[in-house]
Amino acid sequence: MNDPSDQLLTAARVLDGVEGCSVLGEWAWHHEAGVFILPLRLTLSGDGSADVPRTTEWYVHAEERYPWGKLEIYPAVENGITVTFPHQDYNGWHDSIFRWREGDLCLRTPAKVFGRVGYDREPYTPDARLRWHVRRALLWLEAAARNELMLPGEPFELPKFITNTKGEIVAFQASPGDSKWIDLVKKPFGFMDIGALPGNERVHLLGSFRNSGGAVVSPSSWPQDRFYDLKSQGLWVVADGVPVLPPWQAPLTWGELRRVLGTRGFRLDEVLSALLNRMRDGQRHLFALGFRIPKLFGDATSQLHWQVAALPPLSRDGVPRGFRPNRLGFWVRDRRHSFRDDAVIEWLPTQNWHFEEISTRGKLGQHMRQAHVLLIGAGALGSAVAELLVRAGVRCVTILDDELLAVGNLVRHTLTLADVGQSKAKAVATRLNSLLTDVRVEAFEERFPPRDQTACEKVLACDVVLDCTGEDTVLDSLARFPWPGNRTFISLSIGLGTRRLYSFSAHARSFPHARFQELVSPWLRRDIADGAGDTQPWEGTGCWNPVFPARADDVWQLAAASIRHVERTVTEKPAEPVLAVVERLETAEEASHRAAGGTRRGA
Repeated sequence: MNDPSDQLLTAARVLDGVEGCSVLGEWAWHHEAGVFILPLRLTLSGDGSADVPRTTEWYVHAEERYPWGKLEIYPAVENGITVTFPHQDYNGWHDSIFRWREGDLCLRTPAKVFGRVGYDREPYTPDARLRWHVRRALLWLEAAARNELMLPGEPFELPKFITNTKGEIVAFQASPGDSKWIDLVKKPFGFMDIGALPGNERVHLLGSFRNSGGAVVSPSSWPQDRFYDLKSQGLWVVADGVPVLPPWQAPLTWGELRRVLGTRGFRLDEVLSALLNRMRDGQRHLFALGFRIPKLFGDATSQLHWQVAALPPLSRDGVPRGFRPNRLGFWVRDRRHSFRDDAVIEWLPTQNWHFEEISTRGKLGQHMRQAHVLLIGAGALGSAVAELLVRAGVRCVTILDDELLAVGNLVRHTLTLADVGQSKAKAVATRLNSLLTDVRVEAFEERFPPRDQTACEKVLACDVVLDCTGEDTVLDSLARFPWPGNRTFISLSIGLGTRRLYSFSAHARSFPHARFQELVSPWLRRDIADGAGDTQPWEGTGCWNPVFPARADDVWQLAAASIRHVERTVTEKPAEPVLAVVERLETAEEASHRAAGGTRRGA
């Protein structure tokens, strides 16, 4: 039997001093839930409301390791709140072994997601943490009673749809102010194409949207050649407003969805009976519910959001007595069974994959994101730099490299064994195109300057030229190439021993090779002096074939350090050529070897 710890006993004891809180029992271990539970009664300082009585009962859930671990507060089945509010999980009750409902209150601070106590205002001492949660629960209840859980200017919060846990994801792309959705709202139902993400059958992509006659009213936003394989058809409807049962519960059953849409004048059954006949093929089909949302509470709606469900199995034979096996007969049977009022909707996890939505964790500035980058050299440095740029928002890249990937390259390259023997440029392009949906990377198995006419046209279309070879012959070609106008030129190279990264930049009509040599030559002589006594490794058996020594962690560290210089150069366009040098800190091992006159790391 699990006994509560001294920390849990302390937490319960200090609640006696919290105004509005009464402890109704002692900590008890609940085996099925795997937590300790503590019953509470919370009383508001003022009047309650129809949905929030002045006095309600609750259950605290705490892990054995309190004050660490999860700490949650749930409404009691008896004398608890019964509806779902904003900032609360769906407040249902499905299992009689539990004395609480499922509507855990959201009491956490935004910094909680970082997982670091030092960033969080929530206290983590035994006497303070539970007390802090209970006080916040009382404030939550006061706001709920006043209908003030959603205040103007706060980030908009979607209602909590209960989705399946089979690993499926449905993705769409929508951005604020996107006008292509306007026609969908005007006539709010029809058919849609469902695509599959190549190589990942768990992801479904919402493609073209069509009206009930089959005409496209909103074309697919996915790159058709890389990210979209037509899989099936589905149905879509657009609701007038966010589909919730007051205060903020997403529909759980088809009956609840009928009721929500019916209050806005939308007759769901009429639409389903008219459109479902195309879906009676024994295959699985999807149903998309669209609704407009704002960025902030109180603001005007600015974009269309989709929540997708799997349609239940549809009739293909057999109809109720007195009905013919036609559209009406099949619908009557489906309405009585698959779409009956208490039939639970199989909502699927649905996500907006527009870049502006998924890049909020970190992205480059607008000038860099909009640049068309020519990458010369897809080796270890070039592949790492390209991946960092694309992941941070660069959408358009052209790659030139005439080498094939060797197995020895893999110790510091972004490619894999599956790419050995292939063109570095084309394999890197394939990898970059697979990272995000709206990336467009093209590759040519050529050195600079290219001889292929298409490659030349792509080169001339680039406004940022990023050399990652550091080869004088390539830089000389850059200087001689007939550029039609000013370009932003950047040359990145790693010095001997990966001690330094050289980042040369200029905004000019041609690459200033002479100025580059003038600025970098003193540093190259210093590289040679610093590396005196180093031996060069070689690869393979036979004739001595030295290779450039560099570890992956050093290359990738220097590649990462170059990104801000690249971004600053593209944004500011320097009036004069600039050489920036990044030096790697010397390790203790390297310092010891240097003092002893021995070989450095990497040699």
